[in-house]
Amino acid sequence: MKKQLILLAVLFIAFIPVVSAQKDIKIIGHLVNQNDVKLKNACIYLYSGNTLVDSIITKKKGKFTFRLTKDNIYTVEMTANDYAPKKISINTDMPVGEEVYDDFEFIMEMIPMVSGVDYSELDFPVALIEYSEKKHEMIFVSSYAKAMKIEQKKIAQEVKMAQKNN
Repeated sequence: MKKQLILLAVLFIAFIPVVSAQKDIKIIGHLVNQNDVKLKNACIYLYSGNTLVDSIITKKKGKFTFRLTKDNIYTVEMTANDYAPKKISINTDMPVGEEVYDDFEFIMEMIPMVSGVDYSELDFPVALIEYSEKKHEMIFVSSYAKAMKIEQKKIAQEVKMAQKNN
């Protein structure tokens, strides 16, 4: 009986490091407007390929959470009344044996919808997220994020001009 208990204890201890690594990837998003006010009642859609796999309506804190499986490509579409929709693309491919230990958390600023403004650049994802072997975590693809940030600033400037003219 003692040998069985010792064996059980050794097996339990041996599995602790495996249990601490997440088999899925948890993303946590926060939607805000241009004044950092949290957006409630926003609809968030999670797609795998072209298939809708989940959706959430944000509460008063503007927060949403999804758990993603490894080795997949997802699109998260964020929509809110009176704001232009935005998308992000998440590639969860990673080498065999690699695991994610930390949640990926981000804040997404939504842009108000105003007539006369060209929002066509927002048809593309505003961010790409992928696994970094060097950092052992999910990261924004910085070169893409920088380019899209410039485009979003242009749209935000157009919105301000259109709001002044109305």
